Amino acid sequence: MDALNASSGAQLWSYQSRGYVSSLTVSNGAVYVSSGTSVDALNASSGAQLWSYQTGDSYLSSLTVSNGVVYVSSGTSVDALNASNGAQLWSYQTGGSYLSSLTVSNGVVYIGTEDYNNTSVSVDALNASSGAQLWSYQTGGSYLSSLTVSNGVVYIGAEDSTSMFVDALNASSGAQLWSYQTKGSYLSSLTVSNGVVYVSASTSNTSVFVDALNATSGAQLWSYQTGGFFFSSLTVSNGVVYIGTEGNNYTSVSVDALNASSGAQLWSHQQVEQVPTYISSLKVSNGTIYASTCATYVYISNSGGGGCYNNYVDALNASSGSLIWYYQFGS
Repeated sequence: MDALNASSGAQLWSYQSRGYVSSLTVSNGAVYVSSGTSVDALNASSGAQLWSYQTGDSYLSSLTVSNGVVYVSSGTSVDALNASNGAQLWSYQTGGSYLSSLTVSNGVVYIGTEDYNNTSVSVDALNASSGAQLWSYQTGGSYLSSLTVSNGVVYIGAEDSTSMFVDALNASSGAQLWSYQTKGSYLSSLTVSNGVVYVSASTSNTSVFVDALNATSGAQLWSYQTGGFFFSSLTVSNGVVYIGTEGNNYTSVSVDALNASSGAQLWSHQQVEQVPTYISSLKVSNGTIYASTCATYVYISNSGGGGCYNNYVDALNASSGSLIWYYQFGS
């Protein structure tokens, strides 16, 4: 894991993680990173390790920090840790595997679980102080791809063998408020901004859609189709929707900027250095977009998986899409 100067891309420090980094967040001068079977806390200025916590599970799916507590989901449990020293405060066990983001809002932890047979998906709400379950909601899908909370509503993206949908739930009770069926066969990302839900989905590896929905009713406001075939990330900042897509057979990567009110395209930027083929994340800060990409994706035969090599971070001007700098890991 590397820390870079946001303006120039110069490396500030580097930290050797214990394995694949599954989640990372920064809070109050510390970097919290989950990798392998551990959660590590690092000094954000120097990269020095402050503490380390072993989860006991090889699959760490999500990590977030709220009010001095680190919440991490691993395997079939959620652990709450003291952010200062890593001491465990409580642990919650469920029968499912965590496949979506873990979110904390107004003293409640919201988690998405899927059973081992891919036959049902549920959302659990926990008391953030004690880990006690407040309510549980079971969706009609078999896979949960995204979860977020905004203005007292939990929004979840789920899919089954034939369709994908977004459900809106009352955050206090778990009661369903509305449900919206999206186009496509894979739901990639969901975010909420200024009373609008933005959701991305791909259709049979041939096209990608972004739908904008009224957050109160679920009514569609607009829909945008990209030229890519797989959607990896979506974020909203200052009235603009930024999306990352990959071309056919992972031959190119693009970032599109859309007017958040109308869905009209403002600009599109195709990554050029080393011809990246996969984009994993988009972040926007102070007028700059930071995109993590890789130029080589190697499939592992007989496993259905693979790995990313020749990894980059690209910094783009958020207004024009022009490249400011790029950084190659290990360079």
